[in-house]
Amino acid sequence: MSAAYLSAIGLNEGVAHPHKALRHNLREIQAELGADSHINPRRTHLNQVIYGHSNASICNALRTRILQRLNLTKPRKNAVHAIEIMVSIPPTANINQLAFFIAARDWIKAHYGGLMIHAVIHNDEDAPHMHVILLPIVNKRLKGNDLKGNRTRLIQLQSEFYEQVSAPFGFDKPRPKSANTLKQTSQAVIDAIERKPYLWTQPDFQNTVMQAIRKNPIAFLKPVGLSANAPSRRVNEFVKIMTKPVKPEQKPKSNTITV
Repeated sequence: MSAAYLSAIGLNEGVAHPHKALRHNLREIQAELGADSHINPRRTHLNQVIYGHSNASICNALRTRILQRLNLTKPRKNAVHAIEIMVSIPPTANINQLAFFIAARDWIKAHYGGLMIHAVIHNDEDAPHMHVILLPIVNKRLKGNDLKGNRTRLIQLQSEFYEQVSAPFGFDKPRPKSANTLKQTSQAVIDAIERKPYLWTQPDFQNTVMQAIRKNPIAFLKPVGLSANAPSRRVNEFVKIMTKPVKPEQKPKSNTITV
């Protein structure tokens, strides 16, 4: 059987806002549910909330109250306000899916730390996966970068996740990507973006682009006509333009199952 994968990104008060991620995860953004979307609204009723509330505003209000009580309402501008972790499995995996994602949720809660406010399983996209949102609070302080960790920490967590969660369910161990595999994967992503330009309007994609720009902004300067000595304000404006979301409409919440 193929491998299960674990990944993590940081959310902040900009484009990658925790409330936007919650609304996406709970399918409250009408613009994401059109005919050209990768989300199949006829399967959205199969999604399952397995931690927290099924309403994004209520989840976000809880997040805000916690930050207020800890006097963390004015962190630095680029601080990581929340961590979103995603666990995905192959669509052909013949396992007890709910049991696996509950085990993954509990492992994340124990190994990442912080405060969990939301976890939902998505069955309305190409492959089953789970989104978990944590508040990275340690000793009454926001420690987003520490909890999310660098590449070395992520590799270590992925290895432990395989041994303690994935392997008992029969999944294979994730293999390092070869140069040829990376090239093929890159082309597959490019082809998908060309076929689905609406991806630029969706929070998951925006968050990923934001992370890529922050890790290597120099690679994005030339395509937009900026020099290597461009003031940071102009680079920030470029980031906002590239990841500006379409104004969403509120959608009635989907039927979810809380475990």
